[in-house]
Amino acid sequence: MDPVSFDNSYARLPQRFYARQLPVPVAAPGPIRVNRELAAMLCMRAMLRCGEGKADEAIDDFLAVQRLGRLLSRGASLIELLVGIAIDALSRSAGLALLEHGNMTPKQLARFRDELLKLPPMTVPATKMALSERFVYLEIIQAVRRYGF
Repeated sequence: MDPVSFDNSYARLPQRFYARQLPVPVAAPGPIRVNRELAAMLCMRAMLRCGEGKADEAIDDFLAVQRLGRLLSRGASLIELLVGIAIDALSRSAGLALLEHGNMTPKQLARFRDELLKLPPMTVPATKMALSERFVYLEIIQAVRRYGF
């Protein structure tokens, strides 16, 4: 097998082309935390509405959580995908509870099914690895080359 030729010409640029930035740890990124909390609150409201006999409103809240999870999964990073998957799992539990305790009419059940079938699929994890995570890896390699460990 031939060795891979890797020419990192960016690492040889003069310092005026870049500014040294050290990584800053982020314990709980705001938008991700807010989206998970929002999903949990929408699931709780769906269950509340289910208990009040408001099946149509409960379905709307459940579908909002499903859409949020799928939307987040389409973000650029693997973290967004994982948050989308977590929200999807949360909404599945709420959906099962809604089906079990919602006392829905056949018309409401049909709407529930039809709306679920209209949702786009979750993003495949390989798409995140193929693009954004490769750039993250490349950035790390360039930083190590430039600054060392």
